[in-house]
Amino acid sequence: MRLRMGITRAQQIEAVRAKRRRDVRLKIVLPFMLALLGVLLLTIVAAVAPRTSTTADILMMVLLLCPWLLILFGAFIGLVAAVYGMGRVNSLVVKPLDSAGDLTFMARDKVSTVANAAATKSVELSARTAPLEKWMDEAFLPKNKSTGDKS
Repeated sequence: MRLRMGITRAQQIEAVRAKRRRDVRLKIVLPFMLALLGVLLLTIVAAVAPRTSTTADILMMVLLLCPWLLILFGAFIGLVAAVYGMGRVNSLVVKPLDSAGDLTFMARDKVSTVANAAATKSVELSARTAPLEKWMDEAFLPKNKSTGDKS
């Protein structure tokens, strides 16, 4: 089955899957890796830096923020599990939705074919009955008299 612009349905599905993979890489994996790299760099800086008041301030912030990190870690794991679950549900629903899309395209093609046939028949019927319309107008419509009657 051919679609618009010469793209088959399989090619269209593959393009959607490729876009989905690219979006996952750009919006999930890349930010996660950047955050992990940032934490790693901060850890290396804190380990290598001389023990000055700046290092003490950084370590104090880490010690104060650690309880918050532990509390939020559970929420983070819950959100990761939810995203994973949504991905699984999405992959389970893709095939039925694709088949529904195929049915929609087939129904659109059938309706378009029937509508075009009906339009063609309507135009043909109008062309055939045009002389009858003129005859009916002459036979049943009152004739305009130009004899001066005002009624």
